[in-house]
Amino acid sequence: MVMAKETTKIIKKNTLSTAERRKNTQTVVTRMLIMVAVDIIGICTLLSIRKDAVVELAFVNSWLLPLTIVFGVLTAAAAVYQVLALVKKMNTSAHPVTPAMLLCIALFCLITCLVYKSALGATVIAASVIATILFLVYCLYMHIFYR
Repeated sequence: MVMAKETTKIIKKNTLSTAERRKNTQTVVTRMLIMVAVDIIGICTLLSIRKDAVVELAFVNSWLLPLTIVFGVLTAAAAVYQVLALVKKMNTSAHPVTPAMLLCIALFCLITCLVYKSALGATVIAASVIATILFLVYCLYMHIFYR
């Protein structure tokens, strides 16, 4: 009889209420929509730059180096924020944008700027789409199996 009460307490402690489940689901959906929006903005930007050779040359000559520096600084700041979140053991499960998401977005933008001259536009776009799909699968996997 005592064992049954303890098991019931553990089950009640581990089960989420409907409101908590709804809130968790909303957070996951928000994260997914943010990543899709970032991906769409990035792809549209790359396509608009690559559509005209004059515009692309002007971008490479005047904007690529400053953007690389900016994204490098943002990546460093996001890495510091991620480390602080891990050290302080911040619970970011309810935040729509996590430090890991910020770090991944900044790092991807930095890598895109670094390989822009040598990579084909289709390669960068495909990498962006694949990274977003992997993130969406990860979010769904974590939400379905570990919530």
